[in-house]
Amino acid sequence: MVKVKDRESKLEKLRLQMYKSFQDDRYGEEVVTISQELDKLINEFIVVPTPNK
Repeated sequence: MVKVKDRESKLEKLRLQMYKSFQDDRYGEEVVTISQELDKLINEFIVVPTPNK
């Protein structure tokens, strides 16, 4: 199981990478790709509780 700190580190690393790519070419394919990777990682943090029936 991946630890929270490891995920946070990966999120921060990707965020910085996206920021640098954005500065070079704000509409570039690399920015979109990194953004999609960030979305996936962020979604791993989200836990949607299901109601008990």
